[in-house]
Amino acid sequence: ILLFVFLLYIMFGGAQRIMRVAEAVIPVKVGLFFGASILLLLYHYASIIPALKTIVTAAFTPQAVRGATLGLTVQGAIRYGFARGLNAVEAGLGNAGILFGATGSKNPMKSGVMSMITAFISTHLVCFVLALLMVATGVWDSGLNSTAMTTAAYATLFGSIANWLVTFLSISFGMGVLIAYAYIGRECWLFLTQGRWSHVYTWIYCGMALVGSIGSVAVVWRALDCIVAGLIIVNVYGLLLLIPQMR
Repeated sequence: ILLFVFLLYIMFGGAQRIMRVAEAVIPVKVGLFFGASILLLLYHYASIIPALKTIVTAAFTPQAVRGATLGLTVQGAIRYGFARGLNAVEAGLGNAGILFGATGSKNPMKSGVMSMITAFISTHLVCFVLALLMVATGVWDSGLNSTAMTTAAYATLFGSIANWLVTFLSISFGMGVLIAYAYIGRECWLFLTQGRWSHVYTWIYCGMALVGSIGSVAVVWRALDCIVAGLIIVNVYGLLLLIPQMR
């Protein structure tokens, strides 16, 4: 309900309010994440090299890596890494172009570089740091997963505060994605309807967020995988049409 009301407030304020909130949330969540993660890595500095060796060894081992609940083969890691990586960075889906095309920059090259930097930060910094933390702290083989595993890693330094820290980071990162897609979807809706019925889109979007937040996580991920597959097909088709211009 809180998510539903918050999104209604953001979206009924139009594009300007969406951008203002995004600009306020992003520095806080990124700064807090890297600040806390760097402190945690410094605390476990002696485990960093062994953790890197474990990660590299497991990545190139054809059999499943050890771990009570992981059981991930290289094939499985590539499959989930590809699917979840697309959700994390939007690279290859064509969505980011709508965001960076709306920055008002008179230099398209600058916007293009910025969009590539965001993909680098999400994949090579945020995801790598999280993976390194989970292995260096030893929680990767604890039987936990998802948010619980992340919380256990931070708890090795921050104790009970880790629950609040990870909860805040999860909500702020999630809200950042919802706000970004609220803008992307709104622009597409207005384009297709020639600027009409924006309130209809707002209610549909907020309603889907409400349903998704109380629905089964497995069902949500399956639906998302299907949607992402459709986005990839559409975007690849567009890229093929644009080959003469790119050449």
